[in-house]
Amino acid sequence: MAQREYFLVAESVSVDQLSNRASLFHILEEIHLPKFPYSINMVAASLWNRECGDEDLDFQSKLRIVGPDGKIQEYPQNFKMPSPRLRTFIFVNGFIVTSAGTLTIELLLNDKHRATHRIDVQEAPPQ
Repeated sequence: MAQREYFLVAESVSVDQLSNRASLFHILEEIHLPKFPYSINMVAASLWNRECGDEDLDFQSKLRIVGPDGKIQEYPQNFKMPSPRLRTFIFVNGFIVTSAGTLTIELLLNDKHRATHRIDVQEAPPQ
């Protein structure tokens, strides 16, 4: 089964068309929101390494987000691995954060846990 090389969650991503290099912008580790509820955007970036026999398989990837309030949202993505390495992005637009706490983002592959990214959500102090 494909092996995960890395998994990060950021605000945005850019891929250079000439070099195919990816740049992640503002990796989300801690966020300060002005109020609740608040809508955020993010992108989950993963790099997978193909193993022998993976060439013709269809992989089911899933991003599971658990909000500080316990609400769960899932974002499925299927992919194949025609080359030895494959970069995937899952874009999340308008995820509603309802309270301060920990935002837990889990990456699953064929329903098996592969990685977790946690974001500390805090209310921004009044200005």
